[in-house]
Amino acid sequence: MDKESVLNQLKIIVLLGRPGSGKGTQGELLKEKLGFVHISTGEILRAAIIGDSDIGREAKAYVEKGSLVPDGLILSLISDRLSKLVGAVPGVIFDGFPRTVSQAESLQQILLDLGITSTFIIELRLNDVAALSRIEGRKTQSGVETRDDDRPDIVAARMQVYESQTRPVIEYYKLLGVLRVVDARGDRGSVFRRVLETCEVSTSDSR
Repeated sequence: MDKESVLNQLKIIVLLGRPGSGKGTQGELLKEKLGFVHISTGEILRAAIIGDSDIGREAKAYVEKGSLVPDGLILSLISDRLSKLVGAVPGVIFDGFPRTVSQAESLQQILLDLGITSTFIIELRLNDVAALSRIEGRKTQSGVETRDDDRPDIVAARMQVYESQTRPVIEYYKLLGVLRVVDARGDRGSVFRRVLETCEVSTSDSR
């Protein structure tokens, strides 16, 4: 099988949604059940810095100064990471990226340049009342460690970020005609089955 054929088989899943919609949970399920690689900007930055590559050292300089790493550098790291995953894994999950319309546009170009065509942009749709209820439920579950980002003040800030940054990204993909909506209500298993159906993956494809 030639490289182009392998590239076209690599599935890219972008999970979008408000806090509490289950992006992290569904990302982990995809990773565990299907052997997908979960990519976040924090993860690729750490890997690049540890790897001590030229681009890793450039990223480290920003991190050590406490500065935001420029989009251009983040996107270069993502492009490099994707190229190295070609033929090695069945799919990649993006959670928390892209965060802005500019990043979404750049990601589209990266995928085009790499010849990756199997892309699924998924909004895990949950209204704010249900999302807040789910977050509150996490706090009361016995044996579950409280997340720092579940504090009321942090949750409020995350909701504001969703409205100002993530919602425009969702609208961008909607205008492109590539947005797929998954009902995020219900238990994790039910939502996961909807995600698999939306991504055109059957449970027989799992490892």
